[in-house]
Amino acid sequence: MHMKKYLFLILLLSSVVSAEDNGDLFKLEMEQTNCTEAAADFSSNSSAYAEGDEVFAELSTAINCAMKAANPKLRIGYQSLTLALDEVSPSGAIAMCKCRTKINFRFTFPDFKEYPFEKIYFTIDGAVQSHANILNKAVHGNN
Repeated sequence: MHMKKYLFLILLLSSVVSAEDNGDLFKLEMEQTNCTEAAADFSSNSSAYAEGDEVFAELSTAINCAMKAANPKLRIGYQSLTLALDEVSPSGAIAMCKCRTKINFRFTFPDFKEYPFEKIYFTIDGAVQSHANILNKAVHGNN
């Protein structure tokens, strides 16, 4: 087994990988759009796909109007990944409304196709917001 695979086995057993704690290990990037409209519907939806060693994911969800998603962490489980976020208030304020926001993620997972990850879960403050099957573009084409 290669040294890289030993490292990932250790990470799998430790179950939590944070972009902030592990520097550039997964190169986890997060981009969030500002709230675009008041949300009457508090449901969330998501999608994810892998292209080679890169994984792309999107979460559309309702959050407090004065808050934003922050502190992304990648958690590794048996056949699944979790992108965990905190909901924070940059100004310290809390509003009495919810608005819809889109959060895009991108990270690199070396030898991704060799691991049996099927699903990705999205959590905010520990609560599951949504989940999606991870589509492998190499297998399913570029749809």
